[in-house]
Amino acid sequence: MPVNIEGVVTDIGRQRLMEGWGQTTALDFITEFQVGEGGWENTPGGQVPRDPTDPGPGNNRGPTLVELDCDANPSDYPVTSRATFAKALVLVNFAFTGNTTLEVTCFLDFAEPPATTLELYEIGLFNSSGEMVVYGTFPRVEKNPGVQRTFTVKINADRS
Repeated sequence: MPVNIEGVVTDIGRQRLMEGWGQTTALDFITEFQVGEGGWENTPGGQVPRDPTDPGPGNNRGPTLVELDCDANPSDYPVTSRATFAKALVLVNFAFTGNTTLEVTCFLDFAEPPATTLELYEIGLFNSSGEMVVYGTFPRVEKNPGVQRTFTVKINADRS
């Protein structure tokens, strides 16, 4: 079953979209996804995903991130909970599902990542310059070499 995520366009993503207005398409703009073990916080009920729209008290979370949270804020996570995995995206990973929504399908096959188990809470979509342009969090998903996982990131451009 796919993990559905509402993607949040990051501050740098908004800047790059405006710079490229009329010169690029979203399909050229997003070239890679990364999943990571960060993007959560401890609560009395256990670990829960952070709100990807909240920049946090230090303005270093959510839409202000330029890399996954476990890379940007490593001291917030145990040493054993900082792993990430990256994979390139191709044209078939993109689908427009209406006038204002782009869905990006991010698939991890059995051997990805190789020989390890990850507890994933976050995903980022990156441009060809390595800048994270979309970010999302989700409830814990375990990924080990024995299973495939699909993450569907929805980017909505409805008026607010």
